[in-house]
Amino acid sequence: VKQGDVGPRPIESPLVVVGDAVLAVAGGTNLLRFKIPTMETVGETNLPAPIEAGPFPIGDGILMTTADEKLVAMSATGEVKW
Repeated sequence: VKQGDVGPRPIESPLVVVGDAVLAVAGGTNLLRFKIPTMETVGETNLPAPIEAGPFPIGDGILMTTADEKLVAMSATGEVKW
C-alpha cells in the first residue's frame, strides 16, 4: 500500500489511470495528477467549476461534467481538450 500527502483537500472522485498517470479530483475543483508507480504528485489543475460526475477515462484523457452543466475533456497532463 502506497500512502502520500495529497494536500489539504481529500480526494473526492474515483482514481482514473491514463497512461503512466493517475488522475483524481480533490476539493471539487482541483484535478490532481500522480505518477505511476511511485504515486508522486506531479501536478494539479484548477477546474472551471465543481465536478458533478467523473472523471471517466476516454482514450488518452478523461471526461467530466461540471456543476455549471458543461462537459469537459482533459488530457492526462491536465490540459483542456474541449
